Amino acid sequence: MVEIKSDDDQSEETRAKAQFAQDHFRALNQRLREVNPVDLPEPFRGSINHQYIFYLLQPNRYPWWFSRLRDGIFIFDLAMPGETEIDEGDKLVHYPVQQAAALVQEQFGGDPKWIQIKKPNKET
Repeated sequence: MVEIKSDDDQSEETRAKAQFAQDHFRALNQRLREVNPVDLPEPFRGSINHQYIFYLLQPNRYPWWFSRLRDGIFIFDLAMPGETEIDEGDKLVHYPVQQAAALVQEQFGGDPKWIQIKKPNKET
């Protein structure tokens, strides 16, 4: 899910809304991972395989966001249970995701961008 705000919108209300949305989708994703498909009517069983990511997007971050979408690395923005997220200066490191990315790199080769997931530069 994407909500677009202007570059100027740095209000406390916007930050609170973004935090609420991230918490909401994290809780929703957790519930979807815990549900047993047998407990749902058959037409809805396929829906539990969905996971949701929330982005509060500003125009100055469009290039960053669309590059993640185009390259498929947005999937690494999905918070997983037990994940440790550490801010290491210019990059945000998701350790279980880093392990998965390394496995993809090992199995399929490709660009090393799968190994290091950069944080967006807020000035651009």
